[in-house]
Amino acid sequence: MKKIWKLMQILLTAVLFATAVRYSDSANETGVAVTVILDGEGLTAEEAETICADEAGQNEPLVICFCGEQETAVSCKENGRTASVTLVLAAGNLTLLSETAARLNWLEASCMIDADTAWTLFGSRQASGQILQMDGDSYTVCGTIESERNLVIRNAVLADEKALTSLLLKNPDGSDSNIVSRAEQFLTRHGLSGKVISFVYLNVFARDLQLLAPLIFFLKGLRKEWRLLSHRQGRDKEPDESSHEMTGETMGKIQQTSFIEVVLCTTSVALLCLLVWMFRTTIEIPSDMIPTTWSDFSFWSSWWQSQKQNFFLILGCALGEMQISLIWKIFISVFCSMTASFLAVFI
Repeated sequence: MKKIWKLMQILLTAVLFATAVRYSDSANETGVAVTVILDGEGLTAEEAETICADEAGQNEPLVICFCGEQETAVSCKENGRTASVTLVLAAGNLTLLSETAARLNWLEASCMIDADTAWTLFGSRQASGQILQMDGDSYTVCGTIESERNLVIRNAVLADEKALTSLLLKNPDGSDSNIVSRAEQFLTRHGLSGKVISFVYLNVFARDLQLLAPLIFFLKGLRKEWRLLSHRQGRDKEPDESSHEMTGETMGKIQQTSFIEVVLCTTSVALLCLLVWMFRTTIEIPSDMIPTTWSDFSFWSSWWQSQKQNFFLILGCALGEMQISLIWKIFISVFCSMTASFLAVFI
């Protein structure tokens, strides 16, 4: 019974670890490193497009997308079904909202909806080509997405007025290098102001935490190897030649013991090398977490204060669909990593 329980623990740990990796990778693919909550009333679609065009002319332009949210209702004229949704208005690089959101640029008066809303309105989770009614206008659905909320995404237009209240940014190479400082420079360059919220450290924390469960397994494996090695050395001591005659059977046992010791030592060294390699290639440290001069003793206190402020901004600001989805994925990844590590301790 104990063996069955231990096997179940190992399987559950493996499933939790795989889930943590999956959600962490999904959060990383989202690409939302920094969000800016703009001060003031917001921007119009025309103002946002002008800023996007100006930024594209820079030497190292950031990938940007302006967005705003409103609560509204949508309906299907054919069957009369309705649904309450969050309308996401966007201008700029729409792939920051969803990898498939670029389809909105291919067709005028188009939109994307989440799969649950598609099911409510059309009875299918794939609603491409369907027509829905929203605010008195008709829109062609060009795709469905998975979301934790009921929502509709469409391009912002002049009639939306100052509806774009936030901004998503990332580096063109997808890295997190100096993204916060670059976001602040972007705001200054285009005469904007707002609260810069970084998700870099949350994302990196979730990715690094995945190593905890494998680390525990490695350490437990090393401990078992060394305990077995010590046990064999204590049990199979070399006999005293002065009092006992060395028989062929005794010599065979000594050679067998020596071979097993070599195997155990080799396995232990291989595990240590694998552990070092895994940490060197997987552990991530954001560049702005490393002081430029090690004698700057005020660096860590300033860094800690900025992270506390950033955390309170995440909790206090009205975040959009992408930010909520990102935080949810990070939370699941962290929870699964911690649970897998807890189980690994008692296996």
